[in-house]
Amino acid sequence: MKSLIKSFMVLFSFLLLAGCGDGMPRCYPVSGTVYVDGKPLEGEFDGTIRFVSATPDEKYGRPATSQIDANGQFALTSFKDGDGCPKGTYGVELYVYQQKGNKTLRLVPSRCESAATSQITAEVTGATSEMKIDVTWLPEDAADRKPVTSTLSAD
Repeated sequence: MKSLIKSFMVLFSFLLLAGCGDGMPRCYPVSGTVYVDGKPLEGEFDGTIRFVSATPDEKYGRPATSQIDANGQFALTSFKDGDGCPKGTYGVELYVYQQKGNKTLRLVPSRCESAATSQITAEVTGATSEMKIDVTWLPEDAADRKPVTSTLSAD
């Protein structure tokens, strides 16, 4: 009888352990630097980077995101702070603005705000701290260099 109970306990332990885990895809720490025209993005600005899966998983297809610091550096998060992102191919989105008085300056072209139009891709094959995201201003981006006037209401 003791042998049957012991066997049952071992089997129960294995079943319990098999059910453990968060069910999320494995994430790899991914960090790097954003460059604009070959130079690291630097200064005072508000910036966010998003990696959007080129082949989104129906269950876990959320983008990996990060704030961009004053040195152009980022560290991606997918499910919990600093976990990185799963392996895969990603379209990259960038939102980078600088406030100057009542004017808002775009520090990257508006086409970079959508993975479909940014022309920037990233391949995650494992952990890296050296991901380089390079943005180039093109002649057709000239209109984006003009400041946008902000209108704030005191209502």
